[in-house]
Amino acid sequence: MLIVFLVLLFPLPRLVFSIDFQFFGHRDVIWRIRSDGRYLFTSSADGSLKVWDGNLRLIQSIPTHESWARALAVNDKYVAVGGYKPDNMIKVFDKVTFKLLKILKVHSGSVFTLEFYKDLLISGGSDNWVVVTDLRTWKSRVLKFHDAWVREVLVMNDTLVSVDDFGKVVLTDLKSFRKIGEFKIDALVVSATSDGAALCFFGDSRGKVWMLSLTTGSLIRKTLERGVELPVESLEYSGGELYCGMGNFVYRLKVSERELTIAGKFSASPIEVTALKLLGKKLFVGNKYGELYTYTPDGRYLAKSQRYGQSQTKIATFGRLMAVGRETGEVEMYDNSNGKLIWRLTLRSPVRSIAFDGQEVVVGCANGLLAFISSGKITKTFKFNDAIISVLKTSKNVFVGTYGQLYLLDITGSSPTVRSVSLDGWVTALHVFQSHMFAGTNTGEIYVLDFSIASPKVLRRLQLDGGVVRFFENAGKKLFVLTFTGKIYVLEGSRFQLFSSIGPPVYSLSGTKEELLITGDGVYSISPQSPSSVQKIFESEAPIVDSARSDGRLFLALSNGRILEVEYTPGSLPRVVKGYVPELSPITTIHVIDKETIACGHENGELSVWRKVGTVAEFVLEKVLADHAASVRDIVVYGELLISASSDRTIKVWNRKTGRLLNTITWHGAYVWALDISGNVLVSGDWEGRIFTWKILNVSGDLSQTDAFNVSGSISDLKYWKDGIVFTTLEGEVGILKAGRVQKRRIAKQTLWTVSTDAEYVFAAGWDGIVFVLDGNLNLIAQLKAHNSTIFKLERFGNILLTAGSDNLIKIWEISKSGGKIALRLWKVYSDFRQSILAVAFSKETEEIILSQGREMVTFRIDANEKGGTK
Repeated sequence: MLIVFLVLLFPLPRLVFSIDFQFFGHRDVIWRIRSDGRYLFTSSADGSLKVWDGNLRLIQSIPTHESWARALAVNDKYVAVGGYKPDNMIKVFDKVTFKLLKILKVHSGSVFTLEFYKDLLISGGSDNWVVVTDLRTWKSRVLKFHDAWVREVLVMNDTLVSVDDFGKVVLTDLKSFRKIGEFKIDALVVSATSDGAALCFFGDSRGKVWMLSLTTGSLIRKTLERGVELPVESLEYSGGELYCGMGNFVYRLKVSERELTIAGKFSASPIEVTALKLLGKKLFVGNKYGELYTYTPDGRYLAKSQRYGQSQTKIATFGRLMAVGRETGEVEMYDNSNGKLIWRLTLRSPVRSIAFDGQEVVVGCANGLLAFISSGKITKTFKFNDAIISVLKTSKNVFVGTYGQLYLLDITGSSPTVRSVSLDGWVTALHVFQSHMFAGTNTGEIYVLDFSIASPKVLRRLQLDGGVVRFFENAGKKLFVLTFTGKIYVLEGSRFQLFSSIGPPVYSLSGTKEELLITGDGVYSISPQSPSSVQKIFESEAPIVDSARSDGRLFLALSNGRILEVEYTPGSLPRVVKGYVPELSPITTIHVIDKETIACGHENGELSVWRKVGTVAEFVLEKVLADHAASVRDIVVYGELLISASSDRTIKVWNRKTGRLLNTITWHGAYVWALDISGNVLVSGDWEGRIFTWKILNVSGDLSQTDAFNVSGSISDLKYWKDGIVFTTLEGEVGILKAGRVQKRRIAKQTLWTVSTDAEYVFAAGWDGIVFVLDGNLNLIAQLKAHNSTIFKLERFGNILLTAGSDNLIKIWEISKSGGKIALRLWKVYSDFRQSILAVAFSKETEEIILSQGREMVTFRIDANEKGGTK
């Protein structure tokens, strides 16, 4: 029997929304980037404010709005965030504690722009108003000088500059609040910045940048790219240079009083650039995916934030059982003794917290659902207003932490009773210590509460430097707490004292009497006897977002969805003994690295690295690499580097040993489906017909573009061949690019998907199932109807040609040559596969065929079967 309870704290209309909290990167458009000279502040269409250090390490996350967090401003005391309708309030936070100080309801429309100046907060929005709020009294003044949406406000020397959609620029004296000037820009303005003295810069919706001198009134216009009419979404000025974000490019302009000169440009994102900010010698770029990229000012890639994905995996163990909650809403139970899945069910919301006592799993979700699960079935549920970030289960009670509330549910009777206490911020961590409840919040407060009485009472309220991640009580009966900033405190008497620290981000705290274990970009060990000695004892391919200990084993939840079981005792090296693998999406491409290692690309943008063990091939998953936003279409290897191409229009470079992302190349403007490598030169081709060559500079994954060509047509596959590049297109063409010249020939009515070569000939095939054989001048030498449907893969080795078709057949052909002619004779056919063949590769070292059937791989030797045989 399923029992459903609804827990109400706000009026019913409030239940339309559930505010979520997650300590990871943005999952939607980054609208603004601001800086205080030390940290970066970002606001996003996901309704949140996040704070980063200069190395893109996240140190704070604040859900601010039920709609977009559209505008952002920072000064030495406050952080202000303005929302998009319907939640168009301006929320002002304390810059140190991030406590909400004030809510301003001063606009009737969306808030687009915010700016602090002295004791004033200035805002503009879609109600056509500029509103000036005095921070000393919180009283506001409305300036109605515009007839269109106010896009930007700037302040220079007590002069307010505001600009609207129609290009009207108004100057207002901030002492008298009188209009003192007006200019007109003949364009739809979408962005603006200034030099802080006399020059204002405006970006319009058609690819132009305007410079206005407030001293002379002169107006200069500059087109960023001839023939390109895209919005200039963001501008950033520093030291005589103006950085402009248009499309996926950043343009760097030299500024003088009389002209704007383009000094350079670089591709900075796979999708539109929406925000720019310079901090020190780094340029930070925000985009529509919610990603942050870091470059040098001249465009050299430095780093990027991790893509929002399966980031919130939560685990809880009891004996030989492990409960897992995932971002997908799936809840799973595993038997740790054999790694087998016992049951799985799917909730309709991401899991944010989990507790397990060996009998019952309690799960808190992003939509406010609290579910009790036994033997894979939901027994009762409660519904709260906002995401449930923390859950603690005792024998009689369940404690629930959400936004501004801590609940105690007495579940001993048939009708559970609910008590609550109001706290500030999100309740992110819970722990019972010495008969008292300790509740930590995302704003760094720790509440010590007495729940033994009818009305829960706050006994003490302590303040730490950052949001609370987790409490941990060791066998020595000491209580430790970890904060978002990476600091660990220990309770001494009635106060928490700083114990040790590591660099952020950090996600969990566990340990034993002998040591503390902190997870983040790895696992760190700290001895209670030597808190200054911090050792990194384990590293994985992705951040470790949760951990648990059980029966001498350490369980680590990775942000890519994997869970590792690690054998570890203090003083020894950790050893992975088992991996719990989420269901991988269908395999789209396979690359044989060596006789023991295989890499696969997947439909959802992940890569997986497998180790082949045993004489009868069995594949053991070693790593999951997650950062692409769409399907992975090709993979190549260069030494320790794994390089992948994707439909998200990027090339990514990974360290294949550690699994860490080293570089992201964003120069392609369309699907990148083809890669090849010769020596230390990489070639890539996309669906817009562009081919780039790159020199691989070092083991750190730095690439330097050496050439760029436009061959027209959509490139489906390519190979290095005879000092040139041979390629196929979706338009049915085979082409050769050599010495900067392109030769093409259309040989098929529709798409050619694949190309292979030998010393003399080019083999191409595609949609119609025909294999075409061409010489170096693209003369058609032979053609053969090899399959009755599309051939998606050709692979030549020695005098053998392998063809794989969507008719679910793999065929092996013998190649014979005589008198300038070539012939293909069918040798073997492999059929009756259990599922459709989606990808295939050939290992030249082991003479094995490796193919995917959905989410799994099959391997066999080509000489292990008679003609027509299958395996």
